[in-house]
Amino acid sequence: MKTNSVNDVNNKIRRIEYIMNDIEHDKAQCWCNRLHKLMKEKNYTQKSFLKEYKEKYGGGTQANISRWLRVGSKIENGKTIGFPSYETMSNLADFFGVSVGYLIGETDYESFEMEKVCE
Repeated sequence: MKTNSVNDVNNKIRRIEYIMNDIEHDKAQCWCNRLHKLMKEKNYTQKSFLKEYKEKYGGGTQANISRWLRVGSKIENGKTIGFPSYETMSNLADFFGVSVGYLIGETDYESFEMEKVCE
């Protein structure tokens, strides 16, 4: 009897992990699409974007930009490129005049406006 309970719990855990991985994948895909879109709208190349980003925030490298544009992608060792730190996500959102929630797909509104929240 206990074996069935353990198996049931393990099955539920696997389903939750699958769902969480799917959510993470969707957020990563949204992040990449929206970051590419924002750069294209402003006519930025990776080089021109990096120059202005460094001027405003004092940091960043070409490798950072490349990783930010490939969040969720698999790399050589089988690992997945993760999201940047929250501070970096916040800087990127500020740079483009959008919210972090917009970048990761939690909302389709580019910025947080109280009137939209209260509707």
